[in-house]
Amino acid sequence: MFDWTFISHYAPFFVSGAEMTLFISVFGIILAIVVGLVCAGIEIARIPVLRQVVRVYIAQKRKIEKSSARGALAVMPRKVSATGNCA
Repeated sequence: MFDWTFISHYAPFFVSGAEMTLFISVFGIILAIVVGLVCAGIEIARIPVLRQVVRVYIAQKRKIEKSSARGALAVMPRKVSATGNCA
């Protein structure tokens, strides 16, 4: 038989963990939207010094995203042929 005391004992921990995960996710999304809007406003307003700062920030973010995507692809398993060579 299934032991329901396990569920009743640990359910509050799972619920609080889910709430915290949801809070962190929503906070991160809101923060990203605010930063994106500020950067877009600076680009549109063409504020010389801040525009260069924003462009460097965006370039760095794109560089990080590309390198992390390459890293994820690098650890994916490759097909190995019958001779043992990677395809």
